[in-house]
Amino acid sequence: MIKKISFIGILAVFLFLGYNAQASEVFSEPTSYIENGQKFYQIKVFLNTDGESVNALKGEMLYSPEELNFQKITDGSSVVNFWLKKPQKSADGKIIFSGGMPGGYNGEKGFIFSAIFSPKNDSPVNQIEVSFQNLKVYLNDGKGTEKNLADFQSALDTNKAMPVVAPVDSKPPEVFAPYVTRDPNLANGQWVVILNAQDKGEGIDHYEIFESSKKYDPKKILNDHSINWKPVADSKAYILEDQNLASYVYAEAIDKSGNKRIAVVIPAINKKTSLFNYKIIFVIIILSVIALIVLLEIFFFRKKKYE
Repeated sequence: MIKKISFIGILAVFLFLGYNAQASEVFSEPTSYIENGQKFYQIKVFLNTDGESVNALKGEMLYSPEELNFQKITDGSSVVNFWLKKPQKSADGKIIFSGGMPGGYNGEKGFIFSAIFSPKNDSPVNQIEVSFQNLKVYLNDGKGTEKNLADFQSALDTNKAMPVVAPVDSKPPEVFAPYVTRDPNLANGQWVVILNAQDKGEGIDHYEIFESSKKYDPKKILNDHSINWKPVADSKAYILEDQNLASYVYAEAIDKSGNKRIAVVIPAINKKTSLFNYKIIFVIIILSVIALIVLLEIFFFRKKKYE
């Protein structure tokens, strides 16, 4: 009887531990390739939510600058469609990333981003390790429940590399819709335009903004170098110069291959319409005053007549 109870207890612990092992995880697939005679290492980073809906994640990738040269980040077709901190080299040997998936993501292999490296010429090692740490996800449960994920390491085999032909990205970013908003917690409550374009190639490189009282054809100003385009910071929230919202806002999304897409936000306030409305209001006030005067004269005239 004792042995039976012990066996059941051990089995229960095993099942409990096995159940806990099933949780969201970030994992990677390291590969190496040769392009134009040069060797590159690529680490593709993925998210497995294990049946849960996740609407945000964050983490860090660490590599050895003595063994690897950082080249670039690609995030085309990423499940993360709103980067709070786009993955980029923020310090020697560290890439920090955090972003969200509005509406939540649930899947076994959601692509997050790829990190591309080239080897140091004098590196004698055959395997290079890249580490992931401080990984967290936030559940799409209405509470933003935070979950810590397991740290892990990914090994690059420097001896394996297959020649590849680099794909040519000639397609512009997807059609997008910037929107104007303001919030007391954002830019001190000023009006800002929020940008969120998607690109199926290597990803969005940056945004530029042009404000004008004049209406332009987006196709004609796409490559017009006389336009005073202004770059947008990494936050993708641009503080509008025209806080009266009387200007057209032209937003240009540029991918990492230089392809462009322009979207337009029409003025929330039309100056001509506003002036027209002011004139109507003025006329109504004048007519109302005249009508009041006429009524008063009639009233006093009748009063005198019957006295």
